[in-house]
Amino acid sequence: MVKLDSNEGNTQKHASSMKRSECFLDLWAGFFFILIAGIGWYSHIINERLATALIMGGDPGPAFLAKITLWIITLGGVGYLLKGSRCLSEIRLNIFLQEIAKHKVSFSFATSIGLLVVLVPITGFTVSAFLFSFLWLLWLSLGAGISRKGAILFSGAVSVAICIFLYIVFFYLLNIKLYG
Repeated sequence: MVKLDSNEGNTQKHASSMKRSECFLDLWAGFFFILIAGIGWYSHIINERLATALIMGGDPGPAFLAKITLWIITLGGVGYLLKGSRCLSEIRLNIFLQEIAKHKVSFSFATSIGLLVVLVPITGFTVSAFLFSFLWLLWLSLGAGISRKGAILFSGAVSVAICIFLYIVFFYLLNIKLYG
């Protein structure tokens, strides 16, 4: 009998928590530097002597060092913001991909419905509805343990019946013109 180490799960949670806190630290540092730079730029712009010093030519005067410092602080803040945002987006992407893996059938179904809507104007309602129902019924039939040949026959027959039923209901009973 193999005993699993319960600390391994805790270590992974701790590492994930540390990664997330590093991302937020980068974001907060970026916001702080941007705030400081914003105050500096505002002070620089409203001080007429500093704002016009670089326009006069020749010796840049006291505005030169202030502008260099403000640009460095601004670029540093933007860099920290980008680093923290990228880090958080990677964490969110991993969480999103884990959720997709857990609920892959639901996401596949939602995606196929989106494809159905896109395909109806291109291939027509009947062909799109047949493809949609045939593929899903085939997948469900194969998952239920039906033989491949039986699953194909069953999916094809039921898909044709579904398409005929939908066409009759929409076209003849509700007077809705269907594509194709």
